[in-house]
Amino acid sequence: MRGRCAAPAAASVELLIRIANLVFLLGLYRFLHKAVGLVLEDVHKAASLESTASRLILMEVPAGASVLLGNQENRLIAVGSQIPIGSGKTLGRLDDNDIIILDPFASGHHAEIFKDRNSLFIRDLGSLNTTRVNARKLNKPHRLRSGDVIQIGETRLVFEE
Repeated sequence: MRGRCAAPAAASVELLIRIANLVFLLGLYRFLHKAVGLVLEDVHKAASLESTASRLILMEVPAGASVLLGNQENRLIAVGSQIPIGSGKTLGRLDDNDIIILDPFASGHHAEIFKDRNSLFIRDLGSLNTTRVNARKLNKPHRLRSGDVIQIGETRLVFEE
């Protein structure tokens, strides 16, 4: 009689172990699926932020002038280079600017790009030779649009979103 009772009990235990293994594997699968989904979501967000990040493209620098990035080792910027601007930058001839424009017609603190709500604006900081956008002198802050040509001294940059 003992042999008959032991066999169904062993089968029940084995069935419970198999069910527990299956539940564990399903839980592990769900965890890995969610983890991979979150990683992919972060990658997509980063890629979309990077592709929509605003930047300046250095278009023209007069002979004898140069453009540098402040506080960075590889500071010299070549014509055609892209400069990410994020929430804002200061532009001018002095070393404390984010973008240093070594142009004889640029002021020490020439202009500033700043964010207001979801838009970027540029304003002249009282420079002697003013800041120009699309060949027009700035008298007040100007909302930047993709393709705007910014002129600091004789140096020209193009804004892109």
